[in-house]
Amino acid sequence: MQKSNANKQAVFTDCFNTLLCRTKHPDDVLFDWAKRLHSIYSNIKSENFFKMFKSAWAEIERRDVIECENSEFLTEIHEIYKLMAGQIAKYKMLDNFDENKFINDAFEAYFNAESSSHYLKKSIVKYLRKQKSLGKKIYLVSDFYCTKEVMQKWLAIAGIEESFFDDIFVSCDYKKSKKTGSLYAEILDRLKLSPKSVTMIGDNLISDRKMARKNKLKTKFAMLYFGRKSRQLKKIKQKLYIPEEYFDVFNENTKYNIYINHAFPLYLFTKRLFDHCERHEIKDVFFLAREGKLLKVLFDEYLKAHSADISTHYFVASRSSLINATLLPYEKKLKKLANWSFISPRNFMLSLNFPRQKITEICDKININEKAISFNFAKSKAYNKLINSAEFNDYYIPYCEGQNYALWQYLKQFGVTPETEKMFIVDSGWHGTMQRFLGWFLNDKVDVSGGYVGTDFKDAPSNKNYSLLFATKLKMGFTNKVLSYRWLNYEEVLRTEDGSCKGYDVTTYKPIFQDKSKETQCYDKYLKDFQEKIIQSFLKIMKIDDEKYSNLESVTAYMFYKMLTGAKSRDRKWYDAVQATYSDSFGFVGYSYRYFSGFIRRLNFRIRDLNFKLKYKRAFSKKRLYWR
Repeated sequence: MQKSNANKQAVFTDCFNTLLCRTKHPDDVLFDWAKRLHSIYSNIKSENFFKMFKSAWAEIERRDVIECENSEFLTEIHEIYKLMAGQIAKYKMLDNFDENKFINDAFEAYFNAESSSHYLKKSIVKYLRKQKSLGKKIYLVSDFYCTKEVMQKWLAIAGIEESFFDDIFVSCDYKKSKKTGSLYAEILDRLKLSPKSVTMIGDNLISDRKMARKNKLKTKFAMLYFGRKSRQLKKIKQKLYIPEEYFDVFNENTKYNIYINHAFPLYLFTKRLFDHCERHEIKDVFFLAREGKLLKVLFDEYLKAHSADISTHYFVASRSSLINATLLPYEKKLKKLANWSFISPRNFMLSLNFPRQKITEICDKININEKAISFNFAKSKAYNKLINSAEFNDYYIPYCEGQNYALWQYLKQFGVTPETEKMFIVDSGWHGTMQRFLGWFLNDKVDVSGGYVGTDFKDAPSNKNYSLLFATKLKMGFTNKVLSYRWLNYEEVLRTEDGSCKGYDVTTYKPIFQDKSKETQCYDKYLKDFQEKIIQSFLKIMKIDDEKYSNLESVTAYMFYKMLTGAKSRDRKWYDAVQATYSDSFGFVGYSYRYFSGFIRRLNFRIRDLNFKLKYKRAFSKKRLYWR
């Protein structure tokens, strides 16, 4: 009669991050896989393969939650590839598509990408061999989406013989997981083991510790490292987070000006912009003056390295030039402007490009005080008297008609006509005013959408305002929260030598700029060399990203954090000097940084950055960054 295993001792061990470790983040392994698959199916970008995998996995997970249990890794990886193949066939992404060949190619690429990142944790192997020599049974228990046979092959490549484990149990084979504890119950029942005779070793506090104890198993917590950390292990650990080449770029920039490292978020923005244009089949991209000038240069550099049929245009416009060219009733187009606080008739008309002499003449004729400030000008008697007066309309209506004609002629140079169906603009963003004013000018007949560094909208997607780097009021992830901090910094970094656009010449149809001497002086003194170094850093980051398989979102957030918290007095003084020359581009309405005390500005700068550092300090410890 066969003896029961009930009284025999056994050891369960987790696989990944306990016995078998990676030199890359799990997402980086998927990036590697996507790159390998792209080399076979070049018509589909590696970034799209990565997103398709994540999307397919999420879809199957939702099904598993309903049919099986609320856990991950119940899915076998071939199910993911089959769903991806169905999407590729449905949308005819590849010609002469062979579904079975794709599934096999995808699995082989993933197997090689995963195995190339593996190394054994020798201390765990040593411990398990000792337990085996004492007569204990050794079982591998893992939550993962590859089968027992695949795990055996990876272990063999890493140096673990097939006979080492008495058996291997993987969640996707049983549709049960350690996370819920159901896999433990299944194994104990199959092996007829007493829970008290089993020790579970693993690194996960929930799956390997809490749920094991709930099933009455003993537990042994597997730290990332046992004993003293050697230099070699530190190097391996560092590779888990960010490739060294990125740190080289960051440190080189810091020697000159730490804010040059805005190249990291600007690269991520550019990459997302390119992906957005590819997905939505956008062939013409209009970069709005003035911040769009540098964004266009960076995007053009990206296009050189990643061939695509996309044309870029630098569209010189301003809120003032667009609203003046719009042939809409005053109550709609001037409402936003008039509702700003502390406005006088004088600065209201200056924002509409009225000559100063004409302003005085109109105010004298209709008997209003041109300098009298109203808290809400739109509800004042002066506003109603002004816009209903013949003196105001006799000048402003012909001016608007002339600007409307001149702007249409200017846009025709880019191929935009009243018959154009869609127009995609790019800008630094925030409030979407330019997109709204452009829509008004086009009489809402042209479908206008915009890609922005960031937005301050709650309903940005419904308004076709796409936040390609961050959004300040939408539900934010960790990266979004970090990159949106001190978001006006982006506007300063992207400034150019151009002054604000007043309007368009009615004979040449060329933009007319306001006095730009201050902008030019600031650009020549502070920003010209600075932006050239941003472009150089951008190219280096792009080269690294094309060669390495890294989680760019984590890299960018980490570098942005290091930049803000590592700024020295020299860097802060440079930023203060640039900021001091800034004034609102919408005529003379609203506040300007230069009207605030320099001391208060700098003090606030430091207090906010200190708060930022304290808030995210623990989140950016390398261990936390890895686990995100």
